[in-house]
Amino acid sequence: MKNNKFLFLTFISTRVAHFIIAVTSYMFIHNEVGAGSSYWRGIIPDKSIFIRVWQRWDSNFYQSILEKGYKEFAEGVYDTAFFPLYPFLGKIVNVLVGNAPVSLLIISNLSLFLAMYYMFNIVKEDYGEAIAKKSVWFLLAYPFAFFFTGIYTESLFLALLTGSVYYMRKNNIFLYKKHLLKNFFVLILPMLALIGYYLYSAHVGQTFSESSFLGWKRYYTFPWTTIIKHFERIMNGDFSVIFIYNLVLSFVFLGTTVWAVKEGMKLEYIIIILILVFMPLCSNQLKSFVRYSVVVFPTFILLAQKIDERIFLALGFSLQGLMLGLYSNWVYIA
Repeated sequence: MKNNKFLFLTFISTRVAHFIIAVTSYMFIHNEVGAGSSYWRGIIPDKSIFIRVWQRWDSNFYQSILEKGYKEFAEGVYDTAFFPLYPFLGKIVNVLVGNAPVSLLIISNLSLFLAMYYMFNIVKEDYGEAIAKKSVWFLLAYPFAFFFTGIYTESLFLALLTGSVYYMRKNNIFLYKKHLLKNFFVLILPMLALIGYYLYSAHVGQTFSESSFLGWKRYYTFPWTTIIKHFERIMNGDFSVIFIYNLVLSFVFLGTTVWAVKEGMKLEYIIIILILVFMPLCSNQLKSFVRYSVVVFPTFILLAQKIDERIFLALGFSLQGLMLGLYSNWVYIA
């Protein structure tokens, strides 16, 4: 009960802070794009400023999919690069709420709370309660963790990832037959959903990989190829501050892979880091790496064991507030 209270108060306080920072920054700077801009992806900006500050960039793809389904958003390019589970869950909530962006925000934030719960209990089992609490704080203080609050899939992804680890440990699903039926649904239903998604992709004539390439120039390549390309862009002067963050953080998270092995972390943590770090590195560009990295939760467990909490939280939340203020005013972050 005490730990649940910690998680709840931590969750509420950080979410309230995000809404205050986003709205206040928008009210002072008030950098807005016209309602007819392509950035809105054909959706209608919400009337409430508390909701509208989260309708930014790729968020609007998810709302568009929720409201209108998958469609062609540019000549020859469909939005099938965005997987369906998040907008599908939002559509279910929207039946009760009647507001698409609010429904997606509810899914994001409920998912984050679940992810915090699962992560806390996983870390508590391995490192004790103190490190578990510290790890959760480090996750939330990461400068780009405000994406957990917004209309993005990172919260849902992290909830599914940490939940999978939590229940596999709790139930030992590969050893006990009594969980066979339940795990049949856990394993088979996502596969059916994925098959359905690819069937729909075939119907509209464009798969995930085709959409990613045509719309975002992403395709599978070697990680060093991606990094070399970004160094070449720096040498040519074609970069921004966020571009530098993406490049630097890619090396930081690559380093945590070696660090995790050196510290003797469990194999499951090391595998998670490897997969989540190398997937974006193998996609031809580092764009949005700062957002993709928020779900690499074993990294925050490592940091929680080695870095002073006060320093990390002070620097992390300060930079996070700055990034969120810029994001709410249509400055591209990820």
